[in-house]
Amino acid sequence: GTGLAHIITHSMHHRAQLLYLLRLSGVESLPEGNVFTWETQIKRG
Repeated sequence: GTGLAHIITHSMHHRAQLLYLLRLSGVESLPEGNVFTWETQIKRG
């Protein structure tokens, strides 16, 4: 159970780290942190 939860949430942790560092660097237009939202936006164009 715990290992599976780690696998599922691990990439989310790294996305959050990246968004945080981008925000600290002054990037104002940040993408949504949710991979499902990214996928939907890409499909819509």
